[in-house]
Amino acid sequence: MGVGAEPATHRRGPELWLNADSWRGQVRAEILDADGSSIARHGRDECVPAVIDSIDEPIRWTHNADLSSLLGHTVSIRFHILRAELYGFWFCDTRS
Repeated sequence: MGVGAEPATHRRGPELWLNADSWRGQVRAEILDADGSSIARHGRDECVPAVIDSIDEPIRWTHNADLSSLLGHTVSIRFHILRAELYGFWFCDTRS
């Protein structure tokens, strides 16, 4: 199942974080450009499935989780959710 997000200008930190309960399933994300196309290296297939029960967990991609090259650009996030609950998501810097 996919859940789409409204396009927004990415103005925050270089990582995508989740508040989710997916220990029985998984959450994946793909970053889409302004035209709705998946951005190279940040697609669904490159996303490491998040199997978590956490209020603050970063999403990872096999190549790189850093989204700093997208700062200031309009992007959308498409979530792919399987037997999971997604409560929130945000962009921020790496947790210290």
